[in-house]
Amino acid sequence: MRVEMRDRLRDGEGTLRLTNLLEPSDCFGKVNLCALVEIEPGKSVGVHAHGPDAELYYLLEGRLAVTDDGVETWLEEGDAMFTGNGGTHSARNDGDRTATLMAVVLP
Repeated sequence: MRVEMRDRLRDGEGTLRLTNLLEPSDCFGKVNLCALVEIEPGKSVGVHAHGPDAELYYLLEGRLAVTDDGVETWLEEGDAMFTGNGGTHSARNDGDRTATLMAVVLP
């Protein structure tokens, strides 16, 4: 699996580690991204829109402050969030341990 370090993802804070579980070419054009995203304390994914694509986040470990169309809430382990149709979202780790989520971006 390809691992990449992404600085200031979507104008967020810090460097995040992405482990690509599947490449787009493995998914017959049905998925743009399928990756584990590790967000260390104090780091974030900046606010960004999804449209015409959509994104599913599933939190595997940790806790994240997330916004969904400007409304802030918390994702706990086992929670999921779906953003599409032009909606916006972001994620920020205000905790004391690394949060790991699976991100799937659909075309």
